[in-house]
Amino acid sequence: TISATVPTQQFTLSGEHTLNKEGLPLAPVHGRIGRVSLMHSALSPALLAFKKALPAAHGRVGRVSLALDAASGIARLVLRNRPHANALSSSMMVDLSEAIDRLEQWDAGAAVVLSGEGGTFCAGAALNDGALSSAEMGALFSGLMSESLTRLRRLPLVSVAAIDGAAIGGGAELATATDWRLLAPGARVQ
Repeated sequence: TISATVPTQQFTLSGEHTLNKEGLPLAPVHGRIGRVSLMHSALSPALLAFKKALPAAHGRVGRVSLALDAASGIARLVLRNRPHANALSSSMMVDLSEAIDRLEQWDAGAAVVLSGEGGTFCAGAALNDGALSSAEMGALFSGLMSESLTRLRRLPLVSVAAIDGAAIGGGAELATATDWRLLAPGARVQ
């Protein structure tokens, strides 16, 4: 169960219903609360172009993991690149786009919680990623990031960024693409 309070109302998201402050159901939760997603990465020109342009010898730096809990309807999306403060590498951007694709198709879903591993949310783009050393790859990365953030914002799920530590640059963009942002004491978004 996820609870959130805004100045005039309190909402609780459970595996069955979204409830208003009086405990009355607002809408059934069948993975389709909120906005309607209009994009689908299987047809994503940005993802296809980015994958095609990635050098074959490019190694994987970090990853984005997705865990779907059908019982609760809550997914966990975790950025995992601890040595680089969870900075988004090219391989992580592909993972993120593909994870959003899975979330768009998850009929049992009600919410997704996005977090970073190890005390930092996300330090933006991994500028030390060799695959991003050309202007062409930088532009493709930027296009994929923009499309992924739009798709995250339009997910038919309640989305929450659980921010521990820093959310800098692209990490701040990622956090603001969610419906809710929860900051741990000392966390910062810039």
